[in-house]
Amino acid sequence: LNSYVLIRIISRLINAMKEIILELGRGGLKMKYDFSKRTDEIGDMYNAIQGLTIGLQKKSDFSQHIGQGDYDCPFEPLSKKDVLGNALRTMRDNLKRVADEDRIRRWANEGIASFADLMRDTSKDVNSLAKAVLKGVVEYLEVNQGGIYLVSETAEGEHELKQTAFYGWNKERIIKK
Repeated sequence: LNSYVLIRIISRLINAMKEIILELGRGGLKMKYDFSKRTDEIGDMYNAIQGLTIGLQKKSDFSQHIGQGDYDCPFEPLSKKDVLGNALRTMRDNLKRVADEDRIRRWANEGIASFADLMRDTSKDVNSLAKAVLKGVVEYLEVNQGGIYLVSETAEGEHELKQTAFYGWNKERIIKK
């Protein structure tokens, strides 16, 4: 009778562990049973599965951040042998690099289009064009000031730099130099 009871208890515990493992195999991360207080092999197996479940949950959360474009979300694989964790981190790094390259490419293309419009719409006068281009460059680059100097020839035949446009702190300025 005692062996029957012992076999039945062990069978129930093994079946419960089997259900947990099958659920985990189906992608479920919720544990139906809690054997964390057990100090025997069943408790050891449960704690190992719970560690696996926590790792998978972290990977799931990390994947969601990546899917939302949050490439700065911190993530550490469980170990150097964590194939999925390391693959996810590599994927994140590659997606971040591609997103950064795309952002730079888009910024450059928008800037080129903006300046093409500016060149088309501005009068042919060099001074007006210099002022308009400089204002556009300073604002587009989000810098605080800039200047354009043109080389001109003096009456004596010497070359000098002459300030054509200066733009700073959201105002057009003329500084004689």
